[in-house]
Amino acid sequence: MFCGPNEMAINAFLTEYTRNNAMMRTEQDFYEVMMDYLERAAENGVVRAEIFFDPQMHCFEDNSGAGAAAVEMMGGPKRDPKGIGKPRMKYEDVVGGLTRGIEEGKAKYGVDAALILSFLQDRSLEEAMEMLDQAIKPENIGKIIGVGMDNGTGPWGPMMGGVPNSTARFKPCYEKAKAAGLMLTAHAGEEEGASCVNMCLDVLQVDRIDHGVRVMEDPEVVKKIADRRVPCTVCPISNHRAQIVPRIFCGESPIRPMWVNGVNIAGLHSDDPAYCAIGTVDKYCYSCEPQTYDGYVNSAYMRAARDSGLTPDECATIAKNSLEACWKLTDEQRAGYLAKLKAYCTDWRPSQ
Repeated sequence: MFCGPNEMAINAFLTEYTRNNAMMRTEQDFYEVMMDYLERAAENGVVRAEIFFDPQMHCFEDNSGAGAAAVEMMGGPKRDPKGIGKPRMKYEDVVGGLTRGIEEGKAKYGVDAALILSFLQDRSLEEAMEMLDQAIKPENIGKIIGVGMDNGTGPWGPMMGGVPNSTARFKPCYEKAKAAGLMLTAHAGEEEGASCVNMCLDVLQVDRIDHGVRVMEDPEVVKKIADRRVPCTVCPISNHRAQIVPRIFCGESPIRPMWVNGVNIAGLHSDDPAYCAIGTVDKYCYSCEPQTYDGYVNSAYMRAARDSGLTPDECATIAKNSLEACWKLTDEQRAGYLAKLKAYCTDWRPSQ
């Protein structure tokens, strides 16, 4: 990822991510992406993957978000803050390709996967609600386990002085999703600070927080999230590459302070691994050098352990937290995954 002189790294990532997503146009495209991901997840020892997808990006043209704002600035049509973009792909094709990949991937690679529908927080509430309505139709609702929210705040801007100017707009979507039996999460404490985490806890009433590293900016929010044992899915390599914490691997990693203050770090995650490698990788994002971190789950644990001083026992506890924070598992499934982790840790020996 390369940034302009006054550009945040996360914005450069989102620009590249949006551009690449435009290449996915058929049900088969989504199937192939899922199969490729699950193969790589299996190589990293993943047993359960709860995967975000952004159907709005594929199902609607952007007439309310960051893309529409950029077009307007260049003299194009005026952005509609309440607009629903013109239809592109059918939701059923997007989710159909992904779920077909999940079913075949489990049989082929042994990874149990599920989908979380993410709202794009730079776009309108109205479009998010339309997307949710399609997702909770009787024939579709069984294909997702929850909803989340990602992307940048774009033209809505961040929360200013604790006043929600973007993320809290989606409260009606979250209420409707919860009523439909779906679990709730949101990206927070990443682009926006601890006040956004606090709002997600109290207004959106999420079950998990994605990222959450900037919660350390407010001791009161740290205490709240720790007391409630809300899981945080921390993504250290992604946070470094997006410069959320500019010196995350130079002695300023929030992982150790979060751990010491009792925050429930529920795994160290890959986020968008194909974009997040540190060092030289080949075209398939495999490491080319010993010091390279490829952005996938194993790299997240290894790099965080090195730079945050995590012991093997602490890494094992964090992995255990991630399995305990998984959604929609039976008691038997969860116990089985925890037993696999215990067996791995019992047999583990440091490499020579």
